[in-house]
Amino acid sequence: MINKKFWRIDNAEIKMIKKAIYAGLKGQYISIFEKKLSKTFFNKYAVSVNSGTSALHASLYSIGIQKGDEVIVPPLTFSATAFSVLYLGAKPVFADVDKKTFNISPNQITKKITNKTKAIVTVSIFGLIPDMVKIKKIAKDHKIKIIEDNAETIFSSQNGKYSGTFGDLSILSFQRSKHLTVGDGGAILTSNKKYYEKAKKFTHLGYFNSTIKNFKKETIQNPNYFRHEFVAPNYRMPEIVAAAGISQLNKSKFLFKKRVYVGKLFLKILKKYNFINYQITPVGYVHSYWTIAFYFNHKKNLWREFRKKFLSLGGDHFFSCWKLTYQEPALKKLSLKSFCPNAEFLQKRLILLKTNYNSKNYSNKQAKILDQTLKFFEEKYYNNL
Repeated sequence: MINKKFWRIDNAEIKMIKKAIYAGLKGQYISIFEKKLSKTFFNKYAVSVNSGTSALHASLYSIGIQKGDEVIVPPLTFSATAFSVLYLGAKPVFADVDKKTFNISPNQITKKITNKTKAIVTVSIFGLIPDMVKIKKIAKDHKIKIIEDNAETIFSSQNGKYSGTFGDLSILSFQRSKHLTVGDGGAILTSNKKYYEKAKKFTHLGYFNSTIKNFKKETIQNPNYFRHEFVAPNYRMPEIVAAAGISQLNKSKFLFKKRVYVGKLFLKILKKYNFINYQITPVGYVHSYWTIAFYFNHKKNLWREFRKKFLSLGGDHFFSCWKLTYQEPALKKLSLKSFCPNAEFLQKRLILLKTNYNSKNYSNKQAKILDQTLKFFEEKYYNNL
């Protein structure tokens, strides 16, 4: 039996893995998983891969990104978003974020477009979809493609339209911290057959037969058979991982609601304190709360002091925001100098509390500790203002 501590993975995943093994690992559970993925997330096609980063790499390849192209990305996110652009010899161009939503700013995207711009990669940061209506109009006006990096969200939406249905392609991550997890893995979603076929072949070593239905085994056994249409990596998802993913999809709405419950519980506390700036969810948007993000409105950066006090009262360990991608040592050699003042301000200050709790009692306890901690800061720094 699975320990209840690991509630996101339970015996349903074990049963599906056993079914795949007993069936001989012949690939049928990959097909089932991909069909269920596309249906669950409102697209015609899905490609399962071994990571969200692989999904981004393949998506960019499928829309034709190559050396010399420019792709606009946000700086306030995990570096894989920009790295995947570099894998193809293209240049990531960083557009600043909105200081209220923490998401990539449509106005900043417009300022970064040149005649070399071929695509925009948006990120639904912390579970909140960007302003995809404006971004889609910008992309259409400039005839550039959109890839939605939805590694941190499922079922977020803008005006009733779901994340993953605005762009030419979108990606998901199944890394262990994500809404859906199989330990690691990712997926590409699209309703464009051409992009689907290119992505599928790219993630399968460029195999000709990657997208052929009812492919006969004796064809590949022929000594004259040519396998590879082009040079490409092997990003395939193992079938036992896909089998576990089927069970995750079966409870995707449940897992989404759990995160939203905890996120809103913490948000209720944050709203009590006028010196806290939290991630704003605009009217008409649905947030999926991969994390709850906020910072102190104070001339002093209180991140470390908050952490010390929160943990001392029994608060759970939480995260800071990643260093901005263009600040990472890996990119300093590449002359990708950039300055995004909003992102630089936020990165140093953002407090990211976890939301992947199963127990309502434990979640309530963490919310009370958050309240206690903020009361301490209110008395120390704000009561005499």
